[in-house]
Amino acid sequence: MLINLSPRKLIVFQQPENNRYLKQFNFTQEIISPLAFRDIQINSRTIIN
Repeated sequence: MLINLSPRKLIVFQQPENNRYLKQFNFTQEIISPLAFRDIQINSRTIIN
């Protein structure tokens, strides 16, 4: 996970392969859930603000 402060967004990388990631997700105002704890919901704004 990476937090970009300008512009404010949360970037999540998944599926590392050959020194890169196959999936990238950008969040600014969405509700997210960790893969290991799907019953937990976090507003991405809470993390980036």
